[in-house]
Amino acid sequence: MDPLKKCAGHLQVVILILAPFLFGGTTDDAIGKLNLLIYAASGVWCCHLVISRRWPEVPRLILGAAAWIVIQGWWMALNAHSVLDRDYLMFMPRSGSLSLLPGSVDGFESKAIMWRVSGLLLMFVMVADLARSTRWVRRFTYSMAISGVSLAAFGIWQKTSPNPLQIWPTNTPPPTVFGPYWYHANAAALLNMTWPLTLVAACWAFKGQRGHWAKACWTAGTGIILAGLFMNVSKAGHLIALGLLVLGLLILASRLPALVAEHGWKHIAAFGTLALIALAAAFVGTDSGARSSRWTEWAHRSEWDSRFTTSRICLEMLPASGAFGSGPGTFIGVFHQKVAKLEGYSTTTWKFAHNDILQYFVEWGVLGGLAWMTLWGHGLVSVFSQFWSVIRPAFRPERKRTRRGRERWAQSFEALRGYLLFGCSLALLGVLIHSTADFPLQIMSLQIYALTLTGMLIAVPRTGSSESNEEA
Repeated sequence: MDPLKKCAGHLQVVILILAPFLFGGTTDDAIGKLNLLIYAASGVWCCHLVISRRWPEVPRLILGAAAWIVIQGWWMALNAHSVLDRDYLMFMPRSGSLSLLPGSVDGFESKAIMWRVSGLLLMFVMVADLARSTRWVRRFTYSMAISGVSLAAFGIWQKTSPNPLQIWPTNTPPPTVFGPYWYHANAAALLNMTWPLTLVAACWAFKGQRGHWAKACWTAGTGIILAGLFMNVSKAGHLIALGLLVLGLLILASRLPALVAEHGWKHIAAFGTLALIALAAAFVGTDSGARSSRWTEWAHRSEWDSRFTTSRICLEMLPASGAFGSGPGTFIGVFHQKVAKLEGYSTTTWKFAHNDILQYFVEWGVLGGLAWMTLWGHGLVSVFSQFWSVIRPAFRPERKRTRRGRERWAQSFEALRGYLLFGCSLALLGVLIHSTADFPLQIMSLQIYALTLTGMLIAVPRTGSSESNEEA
């Protein structure tokens, strides 16, 4: 294997492990470090492409959408018409721009966002190219799973230890803080992207003759992440986790006859009962009071969540956004200008729309918004394709294999890829649903994870499923 390609892949593994612990990529210092790592990995990979004299093997529609996002974003940033004064949230005119052509209303922030977006999209294409090999799918998936377990364990320790590690500038952080994430919903989004990965890793460990150490570690890891998720106070995180669990069980229920034929009713019933008991114990045992109080507060709320009002205002802003929008990273300014003209609306500053889809169309306009929807939509199509691949045997009889053939397939890279991509599908579906109520697709660590999941799902696997046909 090309050493440059291998180096780029391992740098991506480092990024996946470190990203959540650099304050989730929410500080300027953390964003700078992650940008440096991403451009280093992508640069090494580009050198591999040049030496190999080939183009990345990624769907052309995705390449076109990514290229348009980069071109439009940089044009808007470089042709900015104004700069935002963040003290007063007012736009100061900027000279030297082509006023007749579209441009950002905040040149400084748009340039900073485009440095990040350009690196992320380059990383996304690199992952999609590398993920044609199942070994790289496994490495990326296991890296995210390990990082999720570590984050959950750290968050639980921070909340339960009498002497937690002082990582924040205040000695008494609010109960919404979880681990290195100041905003609880961001931590919940990452945990919901990782527990499906640990779950499928545990299932794969029980498939065939694999070590007891792997089985114990992945099973315990799944429990740790779910315990951390239950301890987190994010209501959306709880609902999405419950929804993903129900969806996963419904999909697997379609394979129940095959599972019973392979393992027997006793084993299925025993493992199912133990799983339910473990989930109930994790839910009850991790209730620190803050979670219950937030649900109680929500149940007795006299008015709708302000997110609904914000979404309505964003919809009213779409006609003014036009084809190119206000520019990347400009939501805080244009939203404040909009609500300042409304009577009876709180002037509380909203940095994000708490609905990433609407924020895309406000900042990027129709053309850029459609490009982003093409990227995420392609991943969503792959999600449902993976679900159908699991459900399909229940409706269409498969070619019967011999016992030896079933054993060989169960140990193949094709089977491994199916397990891993099923977990990736649940994880990506969860974060896309969460993006309609919060802003995970605006936070760098979550962007890295979501784009990595999408890249693995849209990757076209190499021909052949045997281990000998896979690159290291």
